[in-house]
This record gives sequence, C-alpha cells and structure tokens, in this order.
Amino acid sequence: MPFAMLFCAGSVAGAIDSVAGGGGLITLPALLIFFGPTSQAAHSIGTNKIVGCLGALIALAVYLRKGWFRFRESIFFASWAGLGSWIGSRWTAYLPFQAFQVLLWIACPLIFFVIWNKDIWLKEWAPRKKTSVLPWRLVFVGLACGIYDGGFGPGGGTFMFLGLVFLVGMPVVAAMAASKFVNTVTAGTALVSFGVQGFVHWPAGLAAGAGMACGAFVGARAMTTQPPERTVQLLRIALGVVMILLLLKSAL
Repeated sequence: MPFAMLFCAGSVAGAIDSVAGGGGLITLPALLIFFGPTSQAAHSIGTNKIVGCLGALIALAVYLRKGWFRFRESIFFASWAGLGSWIGSRWTAYLPFQAFQVLLWIACPLIFFVIWNKDIWLKEWAPRKKTSVLPWRLVFVGLACGIYDGGFGPGGGTFMFLGLVFLVGMPVVAAMAASKFVNTVTAGTALVSFGVQGFVHWPAGLAAGAGMACGAFVGARAMTTQPPERTVQLLRIALGVVMILLLLKSAL
C-alpha cells in the first residue's frame, strides 16, 4: 500500500511537473510521510532525486522527439544555471531563510497575475522555433534561477520555465524542454552524490519514479499535441497549483 501511494503521488506530480515544474512539492512530502518522522531528511531528499531525474528525463524525451529542444541555447543556459546553483549553495549558510520567503511572497502575486491573463500565454505560444535569443538574457536568467535553485530549491524548475518564456523570449514548449534538460542534469548529479553517501532508498524512489515517469509522459504529450487554447488552460491550472504549493511551503 505505501508503494501504491508513492506511485499515485508520483503520477500526479509528473503530470504537473512536465507542464509547469514543481513536482517535487508533491513527491517530497509523500516521501517524508513514507519514511516517517524519525528518519533523516537526507533520505527523503536523496530518494526524491530518482523521482525528479526520471520525470524530467521522460518529459525531455517527449519534447525532444517533437522537435522542441534547442540544443545550443539549452546547453548554454544549463551551464550558467549550474554556476548559479553552485553560488546559491555557497550563499545559503549566510542568508536567513526569511529572505527566500520574502522573495516568494513578492514573486508569487506577479506570477498569479501572469497566470490569470490568458492573452499573455496565447501571445507567447506563437511558434518561433527559428528565432534566436540574446545570450546575455540566458546568462541572467540562468544565474538568477540557479542561485535560487541551489540556495533554496522548491519551484526552481518553474522559475526557470517562466524566465525563459517572459525574459528570454523562448516559445512556451521550447522553454519547458530547456528547463527539463537542466532538471535532468541537476537531479542526476545530485542522485549520484546522495547515492554514494547511502541516502537513496531505491525501492521507494523507483515506485514514485515510475509514477512520475507515467505522469510526465502524459503531461508532455498533452503540451505538444493539444490545441493552443486547451494547452494554455492546462498550463495555467498547473502553474496555479504549483504557486499555491510554494506559498504553503514558505508559510510553514
């Protein structure tokens, strides 16, 4: 029964994560419940890296197959996000947790406004596969999102996606593909690190990861096959759920 619960939680998280990011806000609490209050948090976090890696990889494969993955820009973005993540991890010890809470409480209302405005999403949906983006914007968004992801973490993939769409100017699906590429690399790297330290529970991680992979496949397929109006509606709902979960986490 506990493994069935993890699979179900992973399925829901995968569907949301492949569309708007933030799946870890569902799977990590599920793993914390699975392991119980007496276990080390590192076991839940380390095991969750299996889930995140599988979900991001499956979603990336779907976007890649549909031709939405921009190799050069995504790799360039990932390198700066990686640098930002390292900087963020080094700064965490010197910044109070309240600083990240304030950042979320400022950013989330702005994001809710964007989510509410359907016309913004339909405008950004236009297929601009052949247009290039300015490198300095990729550097700025990569560093900023990487610092947040390395220093705090929750919703990092969502902020990458939103930054790539509204600050860099990538098409919606291409931006999600790029963020899934970064998520795959970072989660895979962290999984190796946690695995070496013995903080990965493989049966639990694979149970949740199998659900995450199924949900990610369904969500990514919906993003690439549905009409723009329907897909934008799905995207807005998923983003709304992620933002509510982020606000709840920051308040606890």
